[in-house]
Amino acid sequence: MRRKFIVFLLSLVIILGVANPVLAEDDIKEKVIEDIQPLDIDRVSGKDRVETAISVSQKYYDRADTVIIVDANKFPDALSGSVLAEILNAPILLTDTNSLDSRVVNEINRLRAKDFVIVGGEAAVSKVVKNELQKFGKVKRIYGSDRFGTSAEVAKKVVEMTGGKETAVITNGLSFADALAVAPFAAREGHPILLVGKNDLPESIERVMNDLEITNVYIIGGEAVVSKSLEAKLPKLVDRLSGRNRYKTALVIAEEKFCISEKAFLASGESWADALVIGPVGAKENGPILLTTKNTIDESLKDYILNSNIKKIRAIGGAGVISDKIL
Repeated sequence: MRRKFIVFLLSLVIILGVANPVLAEDDIKEKVIEDIQPLDIDRVSGKDRVETAISVSQKYYDRADTVIIVDANKFPDALSGSVLAEILNAPILLTDTNSLDSRVVNEINRLRAKDFVIVGGEAAVSKVVKNELQKFGKVKRIYGSDRFGTSAEVAKKVVEMTGGKETAVITNGLSFADALAVAPFAAREGHPILLVGKNDLPESIERVMNDLEITNVYIIGGEAVVSKSLEAKLPKLVDRLSGRNRYKTALVIAEEKFCISEKAFLASGESWADALVIGPVGAKENGPILLTTKNTIDESLKDYILNSNIKKIRAIGGAGVISDKIL
């Protein structure tokens, strides 16, 4: 019905343009779009990525028994944390490798958290930070020898807590965008995110798929990030969700896995931290993560919004990552 209505109105644009050439067609189209799809748009942000994560926590968690702690400066170990965060109903907070920010301490106190899960080894979150966290409660570290091993260890924990659903999500671990865009879907369904190389199936990933009896996989991204030859080494493919770039891949995930959603989150496709912390919230709120550059909205993103049920968009991060012009 919505699409037919849009076709009718755009037909009217053509008629009006012929009947009244003084009216600019682009102006009429913009007015039509505005009338069809009034959007509630706002922003959650802080003065830096640490504070943005805290702002997200404050917005969506009145309190939390558990907090996920990840490195604020490097993404690899953090990529698989969203699914675990959703299962634990835990916000994701960011820390420097060697010190716990006083703002994070204040948020821990506000949440009254008593359990902490560090995702990543000591090169990402040091012993010093772990010791500081132990002043507030119990601390568990989940990690492997590298980013792939860490995703395997997180997957074990996810399956342990969910009882296992025999399905995993496969993304390229050398880039962050696809893993972050799929996080709300993976977290909502309880599917662990496993990291691979374009052509490389790490031994730790192959082993954990066997140990967890993973029989089905989703692949996120095109063959340029997860090759056809690697696909052949994986369990049964349920679906490959991909577009010609990271922004289009995020839209494909939104269209196929959040087709009835009325809200979405907008995050930078050029910086990883803000999309990371909103991932478990996307699962909780049943809203996809849409990616954008700082200053330019792709036409396909406009088309998606126009043809979807989306009524509310919340940007995550300050104007330094998503400009006011975009909103």
